Amino acid sequence: MAKTYQVVGKRFEALIGEPWDFEAEAGGNVLTGTITGAGDVDGRPTLFADCNGFLSGAETINTVAMRPRYKEDFGDKDRITVCFYFLKDGSRISPDNFPEWETGRLDGLIGSITLRENG
Repeated sequence: MAKTYQVVGKRFEALIGEPWDFEAEAGGNVLTGTITGAGDVDGRPTLFADCNGFLSGAETINTVAMRPRYKEDFGDKDRITVCFYFLKDGSRISPDNFPEWETGRLDGLIGSITLRENG
């Protein structure tokens, strides 16, 4: 779990599995970006990231939160399976406004990430 906090500043590349027809500026079923924050939100490890743009309806999304699908996935694996969360209106997602399931503002993706050093 401590590794969660050692990823800020690293780049990530994600392969999106759901929805199957996901499109972003990086290409079909691909999302890339940089981890900007990490910590526990509601007792669960959560990463926050700036990402290349993708559309949710008419809004461009540039930030996501990520949580492991399975607790053990934030270990020493090369590829981590995660649930991605974003605010449908394009607002920046942060620990202050996440989770917001009850308001209907949050939507999600499912995929896996690989972390890379900057440079």
